[in-house]
Amino acid sequence: MSSLVSARDVSKSFGDVHAVDHVSFEIEKGRIMGLIGPNGAGKTTLLKALLGLTDCDGELSVLGLDPFRQRKQLMQNICFIADVAVLPRWMRVNQLLDFVESTHPNFSRQRADELLGKTKIMRQSKVRQLSKGMVTQLHLAIIMAVDAKLLVLDEPTLGLDILFRKEFYSNLLSDYFDGERTILITTH
Repeated sequence: MSSLVSARDVSKSFGDVHAVDHVSFEIEKGRIMGLIGPNGAGKTTLLKALLGLTDCDGELSVLGLDPFRQRKQLMQNICFIADVAVLPRWMRVNQLLDFVESTHPNFSRQRADELLGKTKIMRQSKVRQLSKGMVTQLHLAIIMAVDAKLLVLDEPTLGLDILFRKEFYSNLLSDYFDGERTILITTH
């Protein structure tokens, strides 16, 4: 089995601060991997390097691609939610779904509608009218409606209560993970 993600001797420094210090790992297809550590441990920096969003030393391969040189191809097969992810607050939910449908080649509007049908989110609501938990549910519905090989979640339940966290992970495992997709999650 070949690795979906391969990191060899990856390092990233900001001045004298070594955010990521000679990290190496492999993630096989169909796995769930967690990066766990305290604030400032370098989890988000490592994810940004994997996504080609920040440079680093060492070798990285994601889906067999170089995240820095082949980022456009890479992004077609990855879904990502950042710890500070924001949706356009002025948009209505249905407008947001229209936008994603028109811009992402692997997005299934039907699947997004099915997932949102399990929530209390109204399609005519503006994002700013939704609770933090509902915004997270909307994010999750959008990413779970994209047929992606790799799902990258950076602190996806940050600021949510314990009951919603349990529901979030339950939905992720039952509605998204199928043994073929790979999930990479950071958390404390």
